[in-house]
Amino acid sequence: MLYGRSEEQRELGRLLADARSGRSSVLVLRGEPGVGKTALLEHTGRTAADTGLRVLRGVGVETEAELPFAALHLLFRSVLDRIGTLPGPQASGLRGAFGLDAAPRADRFLIGLAVLTLLSELAEDGPLLCLVDDAQWLDTASAEALLFAARRLEAEGVALVFAARDEHSAFPSAGLPELRLHGLDQESSSVLLAEHAPDMPARLRDAVLAETGGNPLALIELAGRGVADSAAAGVFGLGVLPLPQRIQDAYRKRIDALPVETRTVLLVAACDDTGRLDVVLRAAATLWVEPAALAPAERVGLVTARGQAIEFRHPLVRTALRQGAVLSERLAAHRALARVLDGEQDVDLRAWQYAAAATGPDEPTASALERAAERARDRSGYGAVAAAYGRAAALSVDPVAKVRRLAVAAEASAYAGDVDQARALAAVAIRETTDPLMVARLAYVRATTQFRDGTDDSAFPDLVDAVVPIMAEHPRVADGMLAETIQYCWLVGEADLGRRATELLSRLSPDADGPMQLGQLLGSGLTVGWPPGDLERLRVWAERAETREVSFSHRSMLAALLLLTGDYRRTYHQAARMAADCRTHGVVGWLPLSLIYQSVAQLFAGLHRDALVSATEALRIARDTRQHHRAVHVHGVLAYVAARRGAEDECRAHANECLLGTELLRRAPGPSWAHAALSLLDLGAGRYAAVLDRLEALFTGPLGYQLPITRSMPDWIEAAVRLGRPDRAAEPLARLMAWVEHIGQDWADAVLARCRGLLTDGPAAEESYLAALALHGRDDCPFERGRTELVYGEWLRRQRRRAEARTQLGRAVEAFERVQAMAWADRARTELRATGQTLAPASGAANRLNQLTPQELQVVRLAATGVTNREIAAQLFLSPKTVSYHLYNAFPKLGVATRTELARLDLDTAARQA
Repeated sequence: MLYGRSEEQRELGRLLADARSGRSSVLVLRGEPGVGKTALLEHTGRTAADTGLRVLRGVGVETEAELPFAALHLLFRSVLDRIGTLPGPQASGLRGAFGLDAAPRADRFLIGLAVLTLLSELAEDGPLLCLVDDAQWLDTASAEALLFAARRLEAEGVALVFAARDEHSAFPSAGLPELRLHGLDQESSSVLLAEHAPDMPARLRDAVLAETGGNPLALIELAGRGVADSAAAGVFGLGVLPLPQRIQDAYRKRIDALPVETRTVLLVAACDDTGRLDVVLRAAATLWVEPAALAPAERVGLVTARGQAIEFRHPLVRTALRQGAVLSERLAAHRALARVLDGEQDVDLRAWQYAAAATGPDEPTASALERAAERARDRSGYGAVAAAYGRAAALSVDPVAKVRRLAVAAEASAYAGDVDQARALAAVAIRETTDPLMVARLAYVRATTQFRDGTDDSAFPDLVDAVVPIMAEHPRVADGMLAETIQYCWLVGEADLGRRATELLSRLSPDADGPMQLGQLLGSGLTVGWPPGDLERLRVWAERAETREVSFSHRSMLAALLLLTGDYRRTYHQAARMAADCRTHGVVGWLPLSLIYQSVAQLFAGLHRDALVSATEALRIARDTRQHHRAVHVHGVLAYVAARRGAEDECRAHANECLLGTELLRRAPGPSWAHAALSLLDLGAGRYAAVLDRLEALFTGPLGYQLPITRSMPDWIEAAVRLGRPDRAAEPLARLMAWVEHIGQDWADAVLARCRGLLTDGPAAEESYLAALALHGRDDCPFERGRTELVYGEWLRRQRRRAEARTQLGRAVEAFERVQAMAWADRARTELRATGQTLAPASGAANRLNQLTPQELQVVRLAATGVTNREIAAQLFLSPKTVSYHLYNAFPKLGVATRTELARLDLDTAARQA
């Protein structure tokens, strides 16, 4: 029976009701040890089972925290036969993670997608409740997969409840709803205490109530004989020890009262990683302890032996056993367990037990841990890889092997997203080696992790210094590190360092077909000025990249370079292919960046609605995969999309997400997009002085070279002209002319012609506007064409050529409405009314499409091609039921009732109009 938890029961009851109605919910219960999290989970599980819900239970086990996917396997152990129903890559990845198949190594986020799909599949049979206790002790791989899935649950009929201790760092559930458990109220505490100690003296009862603060476990444990004994001895102090320690002390008193043989078998169980009764009893037998020794602990309720498993009453019992044992006892228990773990499936557990029993360097055990780490790598358990290599390093005899293992541990930690641990391991290793290759590897870890979380940018100069000694013997390694440095320099405006890295890269033997050219091309922009001049080499490399295997890193670099040249169609082609490959192969970590490039290409091609869809998905995945620098980048792009639409509040909200970051992130691409967005927003609202002040300041700062600022040169020029200060347009015009000359794009030539028209008057101005319109006709970018038609229409009205002005201004309204740039459309309407004409608002398919959310638009466009819900779900990293939910919501908005009717809609045309 639960006492004093009516509010919490109502909240959990709501989750169950949601699941029964087909909605999904997630909740994280947090609180101190013993506050009743497990009791609430048990109560919820019984309630769910009684009302027809299927219940899956999992738990984090402290001693299994280094075993990849151990907790996930425990949660799904009863439904492993359903893995075969998942899409191929997901099924293969999950089987590999569970060690059921020798599957190829999977992207670590693919396992999270497989978990999401499996939960959805199970919910097809009816509503599902998943309970995960002690989430703070989940192994990293399991926690990451479950959190990835939890953030995507929507319409599956799944209730997922985690219970975790207060420390957020142990279970990083940011973004998920939480319910914090506090101690019971005085009345409930008194009732619970009376039930377990009805004869307790009033004075002692009041002391216990005050001491425990309403913690249920403390009330129960301190109500026992140990409290009276302690009070009689005068050692029961009020508020002296933290509550968990007091509970452990109570458990320790009960443990100390047990026979020696019982304490021995309990300690073995506490050191065990399997929870298997046969393993514990066989290990205890090697210490001359019979199975009957377990009985006293069962009778007092410290452990429960059920079937083939042994369970502790509470995790703190396990903690009390380990902390209360002397070193020699713990070592003996670990050695006993290692000796009996003789099965093939236990080889990794055996290595960890021997490691726990080691008191000094032990090369055989270090080698066994290294082999365990590589098996974990094959299962995409990079947190376990880091842990095993880190412990192997501590046990290494050879100093060289120790540094190598520390380096691998640091690299695995970085890949797993634990940047703090990666840097800590790298810092230890780099102090213990002078090997140039190892120093370079460790410098690379430090540099990339610091940039990833936006904390510091001092490590990249050290990385370049470390690369120089390895260039002759390890050119491929040096190539990759220098190319990464050049990309970093482009992103944050470190021109001097970028030029140095480019010069070093040019010394390496060039590979005509290799990725080294990309680094040189990118670096050339830093060396000779923006943009890169050798566009022909870039085009050749792009064509080769379409037909040969290239890493995601170099494909992203190629997309960035194409974007810098203003070739938005080719940028989109490269980014879309990269995104498609990420989806096909489950490489989730690279998807946000590919979607960013795809979104920007769509934005400048005038596909504003598609750009919003791509960027929204990029933001969701960047957050879920903890890529903070990518999330900041996406916020900047979303700010620019909002600025084009004239959505001021939305634009400023996204811009603030970029501009309030660390100093390093304020020099990354996101802030440059944010500044460009705010400038465009001000231009559309007629705040011309603000545009000039912002862009003039940025031009001479570290962001001045970046693409969004260069793309803002026309805004600068227009603002200067409208303020009557064409003299302040000289700098941006010169820069714009240089860029347009390099890139050779019709749309850019059209924008330059429009700017020249703004800066001139009379027949020369009209010639420039007409030339711009002719160029727009060859390369349709509706937003830019609308701006040209607007300024030309304004010029014509000032020349009192009203009929011609109406034509241009009407076309401008249509162009802006086509891309939902409503603030600009309003400006064009105002000008049109000044000529004596009005224009009715647009209507039709585009307006219907605008009612869809970005994710609904993604889903309906895929559904219209005949793709199944399961295939859509696999592409968009959603569950099939969530896909069905979005279709159910989208059909009425589009005025259709079936997929057949949906397929008849011209969604591509409508999207371009939207």
